[in-house]
Amino acid sequence: MSTKELICTVCPNSCNVTVELNKKGEPVKIAGNRCPRGEAFAKQEITCPMRVITSTVVLRGEDGRDALLPVRSSDAFPLSKHAQTMELLRHITVRAPVKMGDVVIHNVLDTGVDIIASRDS
Repeated sequence: MSTKELICTVCPNSCNVTVELNKKGEPVKIAGNRCPRGEAFAKQEITCPMRVITSTVVLRGEDGRDALLPVRSSDAFPLSKHAQTMELLRHITVRAPVKMGDVVIHNVLDTGVDIIASRDS
């Protein structure tokens, strides 16, 4: 058996969670969490880590000039798909005007999560 140390980021407690893993890498015992959300976080982090992604895309202004538009995912999605998503974002150009919350990519990589604008342009 092996152990993994995590810091839970679900609530302000920032608990130090210890996860014991079996030979297959599956969580067997979780300790150190002060609330049930910490246990759920630890299981999720071990089996399929999820994160929100933030980046920028090219914004083509109404005057034809380019700038950068900050974007983010509308929700957390598997960390294993982030590199591929960043590659997609490198090739995206959005035309102004854009409102905060506008969808830049719908259902990115079939995750059910959208990439949205983080500010107005």
